[in-house]
Amino acid sequence: MTKKTAGKPFSRAKLQDTDAMAERFHRFGLEGWPYWMIAQELSCHANTVGSFLRRAPKANAAHKRGLEDAAKQGKMAGGHGWQAQRAWRAARRPAEPKPGEICPTCRQTVRENEQAITLTRADLAEARGRFDDLIARHSAAREREENGGDGG
Repeated sequence: MTKKTAGKPFSRAKLQDTDAMAERFHRFGLEGWPYWMIAQELSCHANTVGSFLRRAPKANAAHKRGLEDAAKQGKMAGGHGWQAQRAWRAARRPAEPKPGEICPTCRQTVRENEQAITLTRADLAEARGRFDDLIARHSAAREREENGGDGG
């Protein structure tokens, strides 16, 4: 031990499964802190936090309850870093092209009031059947015309 750490209790002595510690871990879970941030707050190692939660039922239940409460409130795990990540992604998202401009993804001109059409396999099969029927009728009419128009 050095002079700096001589008066401090070990991590195991600091991390006891008490109601006060369970309340702190509930707050950590509610704020969405990862183990490394909790470890910084408690002045220990992240692995120590993980092993403590495995052996401390009160603190583990409180931490899980805090994470569940955070999820119900729509918060993501990881502290406030996810907000910065969301802002970073939004800043780098390509702008949506306006009508008349060229789309950077497909390199086509964007049209005004363009409505997207979703075709299913059944729609395509029905259209194919109609097209084949139309071709067959056209071929039959042409054959009748070539044969002198006998059939009526």
